[in-house]
Amino acid sequence: MKREKGKFDWPGGRRWHVWFFLLMWSGALWAQNVAPCPKVGLALSGGGARGLAHVGVLKVLEEAGVRVDFISGNSMGSIVGGLYAVGYDAAFIERLAKTTHWPELLSDRISRRGYSLEEKSEQEKYFAVFPLHHWRLELPGGLLAGQNLSMLLCHLTWPVHNVKDFSRLPRPFVCVATDLTNGQVVDLKEGFLPDALRASMAIPTVFTPVEWHGKVLVDGLLSRNFPVQEVKDLGATFVIGVDVGTPLYKPRDLKNMVNILDQALSFRNAEDVKMQSQLCDILIKPELKNYAPFDFQKVDSIIALGEQAARRHWDELVKLARWQKQCNKYAPRFIPLAKMDSIYIQRIKVQGLKHVNRNLVLARLRLDAPCWVTANDVDKAISRVYGSQFFERVTYRLRSDASGTTLIVRVLERSKNYFKLGFHYNTNDRSALLINLTLRNLVFEGSSWLLSAKLSENPRLSSSHFFHFNRKPGLAAGATFVSEKFNLTRYSQNKISEEYEYRRIPISLYVATLFSNDYALGLALKRRYSFLKSLLYKPDEPNGRSDYYIDFASAFFYVDTFDRLYFTRRGIQFLMRADHVLHITSLHSAQSFVPFNRYWMAYREYLPLPVREPMSLIRGFFVGTVQKGASFPLDYAYFLGNEGNIREGVIAFPGYRYLEKIALQVAVGELGLQIEPWPSRFFIFKFAMARMREYWENNFWEEPVIFGGSVAFGIRLPMGPLYWRLSYNSERRQILGFVNLGYSF
Repeated sequence: MKREKGKFDWPGGRRWHVWFFLLMWSGALWAQNVAPCPKVGLALSGGGARGLAHVGVLKVLEEAGVRVDFISGNSMGSIVGGLYAVGYDAAFIERLAKTTHWPELLSDRISRRGYSLEEKSEQEKYFAVFPLHHWRLELPGGLLAGQNLSMLLCHLTWPVHNVKDFSRLPRPFVCVATDLTNGQVVDLKEGFLPDALRASMAIPTVFTPVEWHGKVLVDGLLSRNFPVQEVKDLGATFVIGVDVGTPLYKPRDLKNMVNILDQALSFRNAEDVKMQSQLCDILIKPELKNYAPFDFQKVDSIIALGEQAARRHWDELVKLARWQKQCNKYAPRFIPLAKMDSIYIQRIKVQGLKHVNRNLVLARLRLDAPCWVTANDVDKAISRVYGSQFFERVTYRLRSDASGTTLIVRVLERSKNYFKLGFHYNTNDRSALLINLTLRNLVFEGSSWLLSAKLSENPRLSSSHFFHFNRKPGLAAGATFVSEKFNLTRYSQNKISEEYEYRRIPISLYVATLFSNDYALGLALKRRYSFLKSLLYKPDEPNGRSDYYIDFASAFFYVDTFDRLYFTRRGIQFLMRADHVLHITSLHSAQSFVPFNRYWMAYREYLPLPVREPMSLIRGFFVGTVQKGASFPLDYAYFLGNEGNIREGVIAFPGYRYLEKIALQVAVGELGLQIEPWPSRFFIFKFAMARMREYWENNFWEEPVIFGGSVAFGIRLPMGPLYWRLSYNSERRQILGFVNLGYSF
């Protein structure tokens, strides 16, 4: 067949149009059967505890075989989505949700062992704390700084600390927050992931806002609680949305402050949620109307409801998974979370310091870079820095480059000054109000000055100044001044034989080593003024008044590893002290005194038992002696009563009233059991025995052994411990009751 120049003949001659039609038709069929590969995005809304339903949805997605390519989230949705984005699977996140102690996580309280030794006694006294700015009271930016939440996020994201662009995570991720200055949505796509997650969950008035590149950010609830558009902007072509937000309340439900505030914050959000929901290809809405944003005690049922809601879309999810499998060769490779047991730290850098000395931070860290560290090592080190109480929040970041890995400790200093209030009631003091002014870095860097006034039947005024030398291994010095007054009663055969109005003013200077948060070794020089006025004699009579001051030197060794001061579960307290009296000067007394020495030690341990219900064995002892003197000041003896502070040589013994029994030599042993049958509910049983010498003329070993026992029921409340106790001993032979509410001053 001939063809002219410049022309082309299709096979079949004039039937070329038939071949063209067949080619186009087959291409159409191929395009219809092989659709573009879906890029699946997962959008997770905020909702507080309700957001844990996302975990149940993730379980079903994995079971159905759906591969998530992009993730967006807000608030709790950002936490769950962020963890999934860095490589944790649904099973891990579920275990984390169920084992986390949520009240502790959503607070700024750390383990008592994390606080420095000088701060431990201050942590359990106050129910209200207000910062002072230019000596004016201010309300904080939020109830919580989010220390524990920030630390957990730093820990869980350890392997991706070096990732600044969230699109380079194993699953590209974005979370949202609200710019508090203008109410606009802020997409957080890059930076430090824990900071982004913390900002997305900064519930207004609950958590303090987060500063982010010049912006003040809070929870995305105020602008976009359901970030569907954001996941589409990442590149998702098929969106699975999970909305766990709270719907608007009906008029009948608007009867309490919490619901009214929630409704006020939700008006704008409700319209936006409707618009975002329309962008979803699959919309999952768990039935959570009976659950509140703070129902963290119902984790199991919330996760189960999320799983049930996802299973209602099972057929759609399976179909999506099959579609993805057809496009397997186009799927992005998923990189699971890296396993990092330890890392070599080349250097340590501290960011955010203004008034606190860097050496104080390094001394608290106790990490001698370069060194190998684990995530737990870093967590404990950061807790020690936070426990110094000079910082509102302490977090960290790992940064790796060609020169090695740097541990960056990031601190946010506290307001220098605070005003605090505490309340306490017990059978001895009745009601008591504590007013405190805490001034930090006032005299020296790393110093704390505490001024306190106790208003009660037994008033007390105290001033304490403490400062670090900012050098390793942790030397510190301090000075204290106290003025207090109470009645001191002596009994004979259960009847009052003497009663004094007792005032004392101890002044002390001390230096101590603080190698750790748990123990200290130190020396002190003290002067104590004592004023005793008899209430049974006329003050002008010779035996009606005794005023004097004593100068003495003390050496002490103190250990405190209690996990909490009241209803302790584990830990020990041990104090050993030796007092050497240098001289005694009478101010207004017919008596003359000679120098003497006093030695004593006290020990108490709580040992957890391996049983189903939380239970701890209690054991302890107290031994003390005063070197014999011709005439002995009454207030330097040992006192047994219903409450005891071992630091002052006062011993708690069942069956006695407040400071009822006085002795010159004493040995006490105790054994007990603490049971927690329900959360924060305790039964405490104690048995004790003692032998004591009340007068020098008596033989210590011939004195009778006194037996005593007590039973108590206690409750942990937000404002402190509440407990009732009944006690009895073989000498007094009367059942005595005791009630306490709040922390003792």
